[in-house]
Amino acid sequence: MKTLLSLFIYLIITLPIQAEESLTHSIENKSEEIVKALNATITNVKLSPDHSLRAVLYESQNALEKGDLPEQVLKIALPDGHLWLRPGALVNYSKLKFLDNRSLTLSRCTLFVCESIIVDTFERKVFWLGKGEDEITKNSFIKLTKNSFIKLTNEMEKILDGITKGSLIKLTNEMEKIIEYSSIKEQYQSPDNKLKVILYRSNKALEEGEVADEILNFTTDKDSLWLYGGYGQIFYDLSFLDNVHLIFQECNFYVCGSAIFNFHDKKITHLGGGSYEIINDKHIRLNHSKSYDENGAYWIDQLVNYQGDLIKVISGPEREYWKCKPLKEILDGYDVSSLEQSLDECIHVFR
Repeated sequence: MKTLLSLFIYLIITLPIQAEESLTHSIENKSEEIVKALNATITNVKLSPDHSLRAVLYESQNALEKGDLPEQVLKIALPDGHLWLRPGALVNYSKLKFLDNRSLTLSRCTLFVCESIIVDTFERKVFWLGKGEDEITKNSFIKLTKNSFIKLTNEMEKILDGITKGSLIKLTNEMEKIIEYSSIKEQYQSPDNKLKVILYRSNKALEEGEVADEILNFTTDKDSLWLYGGYGQIFYDLSFLDNVHLIFQECNFYVCGSAIFNFHDKKITHLGGGSYEIINDKHIRLNHSKSYDENGAYWIDQLVNYQGDLIKVISGPEREYWKCKPLKEILDGYDVSSLEQSLDECIHVFR
């Protein structure tokens, strides 16, 4: 009896549960109707490893009342038609990722909690994995943050090595496919002409609201590294600071941030949000970096060095809409080892 009970509990834990959402199938593409009806734009696009499946997430841009979430529709383009999935009220989808050439995993979030689900395009069903955000690990499991583990199939394991987006890596198969249909958008060389950076942009036909994929290539006489942040990540304002450092902006649909690539140690230092301004041969000003406190969002300007160390927080003008905030509150949790001002100083921030 105990053995049967244990087996029953094991099956409940390990078998995926069909989620409340249901997929609908259509031969025709209804994208234009969705864009018009919801006043929507595309916020995420993912391709399966063999490029046979394409997941597109549409999100309404209509004004929201307090506590509401934007309406969304998920489309998965198949070789023989389209699958459609629409989250319920006060539910949003995010973090789309193909596990293989059949299954798409994503986060299903309310205002308070996130769950992970899998869309099986063969069975045309949606399965609930559990609470928490999914993370593919290299021991053949899907890890649900603060929750449990689910076994991956052999086919899923084949793409694990390619899931390294957002960091500098050697050229992957996914990147090669993008570059195959790309052209060079911009090229940059260091002052001594020994270093080169090439920005590639995909020439593939786009649906309304889509953004072309972009990839950065960093080249020296000995090495070549690539940066691809995933769909929706685009690069702006690339500039060599000297013969070692390249500064650039990386933007997605919602925010832009500044970063520096060091050709010596092959590392990227993320400076923070906002646009950059080169002050001299040592310092960079970051304008309009966004932060939050109990009263909501506010913006500050910062001075950093080429290594990304914070040197100074620049106080705004003493105007009616700039509020004074103690520096020690602004920099709570920051590394202040290079700071050249007192933490007791009061900084005027823009709200």
